[in-house]
Amino acid sequence: MSTWRNPAPRFGVAALAIVGLCLAGCKDKPQPADPPPKPSVDVVTLRAQPVALTIDLPGRTSAYRTAEVRPQVYGIIL
Repeated sequence: MSTWRNPAPRFGVAALAIVGLCLAGCKDKPQPADPPPKPSVDVVTLRAQPVALTIDLPGRTSAYRTAEVRPQVYGIIL
């Protein structure tokens, strides 16, 4: 005995599913809304003028050389 089955029922179900999806996508599309109003634009006239350029940069510095000052004698120096 062979276990061969007829593929026609599976093919029919798949075909119905595809046709159903195609028909579901054919709905009436909504009409496009009115276009939005044009945005307002500000106009600025440029003119040349001198400008002082300054740059503030954060950072740390460290000394290249350090010196410690210590007394050579004990006691209070007057």
